[in-house]
Amino acid sequence: MVFDKLLAYEKNTNITSTFHFYSDLKKKKFKNIFFDPGYKINSKNLKKILSDISLNNHEIGLHSSFDSWNNIKDLREQKKALQDACGISISSVRQHWLRFSWNFTWLCQQSVGLKLDTTLMFNDRPGFRNSSSLLWNPWNFSKKKAYNIQAMPSILMDSHIYDYLDLNDHERKNLMYHFIKECKIVSGEAAVLWHPHTLTKDYGWSGSFLKFLRMINK
Repeated sequence: MVFDKLLAYEKNTNITSTFHFYSDLKKKKFKNIFFDPGYKINSKNLKKILSDISLNNHEIGLHSSFDSWNNIKDLREQKKALQDACGISISSVRQHWLRFSWNFTWLCQQSVGLKLDTTLMFNDRPGFRNSSSLLWNPWNFSKKKAYNIQAMPSILMDSHIYDYLDLNDHERKNLMYHFIKECKIVSGEAAVLWHPHTLTKDYGWSGSFLKFLRMINK
């Protein structure tokens, strides 16, 4: 199973992660079939995976649905469904990157008690989306004060170095090292997104994932 492999990889490199899960239990509209995952967070198999993740000292976070970017009710229901499935409190979130609003998304996330969002990134390239490597409290312009929720930029995604950029293995390794080095130089904080299904033979992206873990470990 891919999660067994993933947990073994991270255990061997002494690294813990946040695993974000989709948890909308409502019947899908036609468009959501294409944009949201098909699994059910309350299924027996998912509950076993959630338990294994927690037992290995990783964090569980919410990957909210395509239509939840400005919907407090949906976010609250999805957070509760995930908490019910894993039996722990959820504080981290990653919004679907195709649906994000500077005016509403952080407001909605904060309203349901979420504490950390890692949505911000470039969809087609690695880089520093807010020109920095900082964990910060975004500014609420309507209230003229900072939100309580914190945001951390995501600087690299697996598809950046496989789908969007035409790189060979050596170039991928150098690029990953470059971004780790940039964060280390400034003692910064940033997130990296890697999808578990890309570790399967169908994708074959596990080699770069392992290299990345080892580089972070060093």
